[in-house]
Amino acid sequence: VFLFGQADVLYRFKDDRYESDFTIPINLYCSYILNRHLFPFIQAGMVNSWNDVTSQWFTFGAGLQYQFNTMFNINVFYNDVFAGTNVNRWNYYNLGIRVVL
Repeated sequence: VFLFGQADVLYRFKDDRYESDFTIPINLYCSYILNRHLFPFIQAGMVNSWNDVTSQWFTFGAGLQYQFNTMFNINVFYNDVFAGTNVNRWNYYNLGIRVVL
C-alpha cells in the first residue's frame, strides 16, 4: 500500500475569456499493488482558487493503472467535485498514457 500527497501552485494569466487566477490544489492518493503490473488507486483533494471571487472545492476520484514495462503505462481515472463554495460541480474521465524516455 502506498500513500502520498501532492501540492501544486497554478497561476492562469488573463485572456479574452477568463480573468487571471491563482489556484492551489492539494491531493492525497492511496494506491495498492495488485500484482507486478496493476495498481488501483483512490484520490481525495481540496482546491482553493483566488480571483475576483474566492472558491474552494473538494474532490474524490478513483483509477486504475497498468504498467506494461518500466518505460510505458496506461491509466484510467474518474474524478468528481462533491462539495464546495462558489464553484460549479463537475466530473471528468481521463485516459492517460505515460512513456519514460
